[in-house]
Amino acid sequence: IITPKFRSPLKKSKNDRSYVFLIEGQILIPGDSTLLAERSWVKHLSHPQSIHTLILGHHGSRTSTSQGLINALPYLKRTLVSARHKKYGHPHREVLKRLKKNHLPLVGTEEWNHIELDVIPLR
Repeated sequence: IITPKFRSPLKKSKNDRSYVFLIEGQILIPGDSTLLAERSWVKHLSHPQSIHTLILGHHGSRTSTSQGLINALPYLKRTLVSARHKKYGHPHREVLKRLKKNHLPLVGTEEWNHIELDVIPLR
């Protein structure tokens, strides 16, 4: 089940108002949230220790997936990105450096074509 859990109250840009989805409490999809929006909703994560997978915000743009977000997810094991043909150069090298610094592997649709995740519901 995918449910919108957070909606930024910020009105700066359309991206600041992106929906954020949390799938079964384990997979976080921040949409196109900016760094500012991330700071707004990250403090409302009820069980961040259960989140093991993060879809990079805004396809890996440097304006998303902050160090603060990564720090808030202590059991994060992997990151995913959908960035076909790299039209905008995503994921951005700053984001890639951040992931490497935090020992987070990146799986992308560019290499894998599509990605399926099995989610076991938390009890």
